[in-house]
Amino acid sequence: MLLIYAITNALFGILLGSIIDVVISNAFMNALKYLGITLACLAMNSISGLLAWKTAYSDGRDQLVRIKEKRFDADASKERSEEIDLTLYTDKSTYLLDKYFMAKWEIVYNILLAVAAILALIHINWIMCVVAVVVSALPMLVPKLMGKRISANAKDFAQNGAKYSNLTRDYLNGRYEWRKYGNEVGGQIKSRFHQQNYAYENSRAKNEFGIYKAQVSTGVLGNIGFIVVFGVGALLSVKGIITAGSIVSVIQLLNYLVGPLSRAAGAKNRVVAAKPVLEEFMKKESDDKQTGVLREVGNLGDKALEVSNLNIIYGTNPVIEQASLLLLKGKKYILNGRSGSGKTSLARALSECLCGASGNIKTKDLNSVRYIEQQPYIFHCSVIDNVTMYRDEYKEEAYSLLKQFGLDYLDYDAICEEETLLSGGERYRISLVRGLIDRPDVLIVDEPTAALDGENARIVFEYLMGLDETVLVITHEDSAYYENKVDSVIEISEHKVKMLEVG
Repeated sequence: MLLIYAITNALFGILLGSIIDVVISNAFMNALKYLGITLACLAMNSISGLLAWKTAYSDGRDQLVRIKEKRFDADASKERSEEIDLTLYTDKSTYLLDKYFMAKWEIVYNILLAVAAILALIHINWIMCVVAVVVSALPMLVPKLMGKRISANAKDFAQNGAKYSNLTRDYLNGRYEWRKYGNEVGGQIKSRFHQQNYAYENSRAKNEFGIYKAQVSTGVLGNIGFIVVFGVGALLSVKGIITAGSIVSVIQLLNYLVGPLSRAAGAKNRVVAAKPVLEEFMKKESDDKQTGVLREVGNLGDKALEVSNLNIIYGTNPVIEQASLLLLKGKKYILNGRSGSGKTSLARALSECLCGASGNIKTKDLNSVRYIEQQPYIFHCSVIDNVTMYRDEYKEEAYSLLKQFGLDYLDYDAICEEETLLSGGERYRISLVRGLIDRPDVLIVDEPTAALDGENARIVFEYLMGLDETVLVITHEDSAYYENKVDSVIEISEHKVKMLEVG
């Protein structure tokens, strides 16, 4: 379609000159014939242009969708402590579609149009063609001369944008914390925000001005080309080598030669500028993040979880050293220890990949250990979808558990936005039901009663203790309340994990 679009544009230039020549020669019937052909050419040009750009946009859309999905897969596998640049999925996606994918199609179209114009110029006069091609190539020098600077500006803009976004999110999300420390700290925060804000906008200005400067340079060289070609055309006309209609055709075709090459050069500038953003999408994650835990799956008999030689280190600081742990099917355990002793780190190492962890963990399968955090994440979807995670086969079980945990008063179809103002206890119970409906072999729950009132706390705890599955309850409180209700107590102290029998 782009080829047809380019050919009909060039054909229009030839037909325009032919109409003028036949009118000058008083051949009005021929003029009407050429006029009809010209109108048909314009109709085909319009239809092919619409179809071509619809196809080009669809192709750009599909490519963008694919790279965003690859980036999503890579980001979804990151550790929870790793930063994720969400602007890749919003502002930078829009920028990439326009400045890279669509710009590449623009280059293809303009080159096709220039080739069609060259062939048309050869048909009219080969001297005009040679001159036009030479001077029209001048704008293509701009990407060669200015491309590195444009690329450097774009990379600097992208880096400052990421810093600005992360800093803004950090300072605003932590506003309640830094406001506690008075005007001096507030002044420092605002000063740092100002510095990064200015650096971001300054890099944006440099990036945009660099692109604009390249566009101006391209335009100037294109105008010089027009002057040269017009001068040669006028000289050939005076000598009678080309007709008046041919002059009009040449002028029209120059728009399809000099202009397209200038636009192709400008689009090339945009592609060069957008490459750093594409590289952000495509960059691979380092293999250094691989956990050192060897996970073995298989039939463990009466065992639900077996851990040996587990070590967890953050930087150079040991958290857990040489831990061995054995949890039996259907048994109930509590895990306690002082704040910061490593209870949460242990739970995460048992249930997911954790950087800094090494050792051996044996389970029935890779998803048989489930950790319910004290402050769970609630997604911006309905209550029931938050629970089922879009698995319709678990809806009946979800309704039953929500009712059992005293949440049947909620609107299950309501979207869990900030406006819903779910309490901490409601959020925890929603997350707990989410973790329970498919019955994992081992359920690790962090402070299951901390955010609940007395009656709801009793209901939740008794339900957990009555499960057929293995349950490990993390508590920061005195374990005396739990000791006569569980089979074993696990303590973390001085980086060591100890299992104590009850009674």
